[in-house]
Amino acid sequence: MYQEMVYQTPSSPPLPTMPSSGLVDPFPYLVKILGLAKAATGILVVAADISPHQRQQLTLLQLVLNDYNMNLPNELRFETAKFQRYVPLSQGGCFVLIHVSREEAEPF
Repeated sequence: MYQEMVYQTPSSPPLPTMPSSGLVDPFPYLVKILGLAKAATGILVVAADISPHQRQQLTLLQLVLNDYNMNLPNELRFETAKFQRYVPLSQGGCFVLIHVSREEAEPF
């Protein structure tokens, strides 16, 4: 019933900035967190009651989410100053969505 997800991150246009700026492209991280949110939704929508198998899947998904959080580049950790660096590059929305999606996905 539940299939293992394979994460293939599509590419996005490169950031219009010099590589020495230290900015990380937020798009691949947004794709991954949205994939994790989709996986959680797929598990929870199947039934009103969470079975032991579903609970195990959620626990494994929580480990993946924790790994995502730990490996998020420092430049993409939410701080106002970091967000402000992405806004002029038209990446502010992507930066915010990473954190909104992450917060929605965390309470397993």
